[in-house]
Amino acid sequence: MSRETRGYPSPVLADEQVREILVDWVGTFSAARVLGCGRTLPVPFSAEAKATVEETLKHVFVPPEDSEPIGEDRGVVVGLIGSGFLSLNAAVIQIDWHPDRAEVTAHALEGLIRQRTSSKALAKIESALLPFARGG
Repeated sequence: MSRETRGYPSPVLADEQVREILVDWVGTFSAARVLGCGRTLPVPFSAEAKATVEETLKHVFVPPEDSEPIGEDRGVVVGLIGSGFLSLNAAVIQIDWHPDRAEVTAHALEGLIRQRTSSKALAKIESALLPFARGG
């Protein structure tokens, strides 16, 4: 399982946007802090893999119309997934696809009792993408 850290880089959204999304979806509490983790998966970009991820997510955020196109062999997906204890918490998932791999990050609010929300969310996405992995 990936180690969750404070200040883990957010590849698509600004850090403030990640926190705002999480607070909007799950609320906040005084001891809440955003923790994140990430992993590189050997999953080439494909419409099928992207659709599978989007079906796995609780909510998919649509990129702004004025965002720059990134090419047919690349894709970006940003969304929310239920995670943590009984999947009651939410994690922001960001996937930046390259022709030969997917860079996946997860961020979640954690309180005093850590639920490993972002690492569990990352594991769910990795499981969904397993059938699309190179050599797998």
